[in-house]
Amino acid sequence: GIVRNLIGTGTQLMLSVGEFALSIIFACVFVLYAQPLGNFASEIAGRINREKGPHFLEIATATTRNVSKAVVGIALLQSLLGALAFFMIGLPFAGIWSAALLATALFTLPMLVILPSIIYVWTISSTITALIFTVYMVGVMLIDNIFRPIIAAKGLPTPMIVIFIGVIGGAL
Repeated sequence: GIVRNLIGTGTQLMLSVGEFALSIIFACVFVLYAQPLGNFASEIAGRINREKGPHFLEIATATTRNVSKAVVGIALLQSLLGALAFFMIGLPFAGIWSAALLATALFTLPMLVILPSIIYVWTISSTITALIFTVYMVGVMLIDNIFRPIIAAKGLPTPMIVIFIGVIGGAL
């Protein structure tokens, strides 16, 4: 019963850590060989369609770059706004709450920190303080839904619906 559950949880944890380590290794390899991989992608795009292939590759590269910048930028904004609220309200371990908010916002899941913080504030603060905190933090939580597609699409010829689907797919 309990031992089996502990072993299963430990196994899942180790697999997750291993997956994370592998993703870091792959990211490092891709960064180290970015130029040759880019040249290879250009060659493939040119073979698929000589006229439009390189153009589509440029659009895909710019779109990926913009979406990445939007995800990181919005996560930083959310964590800064959340940290401001955590420290102003005097939440215990506000720094840890803020770091956890940044980590979850990078994975587009800020509600995993925001919702527990709201519940906790309702248990320790007055009703009006908790209500103001709740309204503010719900706004912080929804920032990514509004601004991420706008920032990701800025300066791109890609239609907004394609950016929106890409942002949703990336979140999933």
